[in-house]
Amino acid sequence: MQGAHKLFQTKSISKTTNPKWNETFDAYVDNPFKEIAMQVFDHDVVGNDDFMGEASFNLIDLDMKRTNEMHLPLIDSGNEDLIKKNKKRKPLGTIHFTIPMVPVSKDEMAEVRGDAFLFIACTHFHA
Repeated sequence: MQGAHKLFQTKSISKTTNPKWNETFDAYVDNPFKEIAMQVFDHDVVGNDDFMGEASFNLIDLDMKRTNEMHLPLIDSGNEDLIKKNKKRKPLGTIHFTIPMVPVSKDEMAEVRGDAFLFIACTHFHA
């Protein structure tokens, strides 16, 4: 997510505590100064999905000249339900992914989606 804008949602991975999505997606970002947040949920067939944690990063901290490999710890983000479940404050897990960034001109972006600044392709998510 970037602000309230959802950039991508992975498919659900069933019956594992160590999911590997191995998905690739493209996202076009119009403001490189807004933080990107990755949220992890446990999918429930009945009721609401359970929030499992969040990891955030800033695009301006990444290297535009190479593929960035990210290993980010999940945090509770002040979620009361998650805080109650994790009374011993155990680590919530880590999300791993690679992210190459490509600057895109306004003309190129007009063809895709309005005024964007960066093209991001994320691959090989796993927690």
